[in-house]
Amino acid sequence: MDVSNKDYSDKSEIDEAKKLIDEITNFQFGNLVKSGSETNTISLQSENISFVKRFDSRTYFLQNSKYGLNKDDGVFHGSDEEQLKLSQIVIDKIGIPLSEVNDKKVLQENIHVAKVDPNKKNLKYENIQKGKVLVKISRQIDGLPV
Repeated sequence: MDVSNKDYSDKSEIDEAKKLIDEITNFQFGNLVKSGSETNTISLQSENISFVKRFDSRTYFLQNSKYGLNKDDGVFHGSDEEQLKLSQIVIDKIGIPLSEVNDKKVLQENIHVAKVDPNKKNLKYENIQKGKVLVKISRQIDGLPV
């Protein structure tokens, strides 16, 4: 790959990051509110989307603040199988070779709320609710964890 003509400016990196977000999600990035680069990362933030990419590894952080309990877009209610299929699409689109994928696990957050009864000075527990769903993907290269 010829990198002699590659543009490494912040603007070029921001444009590439926005393109990646568009390719792997259906998020609408919106107007750029804040961006910057430092050492080995670049970060972008819009009204709802936060994105960080590390250049020294295949590490990405992407968050849409519209998702979550009691938020506009709610939480994922599909099956673990659906979540794993979606994660594989992301892995493919960011270019992680299948040989580097060590393990994929679906994690379900549980939320348990308690209220203090000031008269009785005890706790009253509410029912446990399902929270957000995450997929944790671990990687390896030549059998060593990355």
